[in-house]
Amino acid sequence: MTQRGRLYGCPVEFALDALGGKWKTVILARIKEQPMRYSDLRRLIPSLSDKMLTQRLAELVEIGFVTLQTSPDGKGR
Repeated sequence: MTQRGRLYGCPVEFALDALGGKWKTVILARIKEQPMRYSDLRRLIPSLSDKMLTQRLAELVEIGFVTLQTSPDGKGR
């Protein structure tokens, strides 16, 4: 299995690499409850900096664990 430019021996190895660190699992735990805006996540996880939230969300989008949606008014979601 090859993902993220690396060869993995099994899906578990990929999952551990993809979800490594503290914040990705915290973010996923929050958004599994319901879709959220960026500002909602910032409010619910106050100890997480803007920079870290942006980076971790981008990583989760890149590996396909999170998708971005735009709202009907086109201002993002």
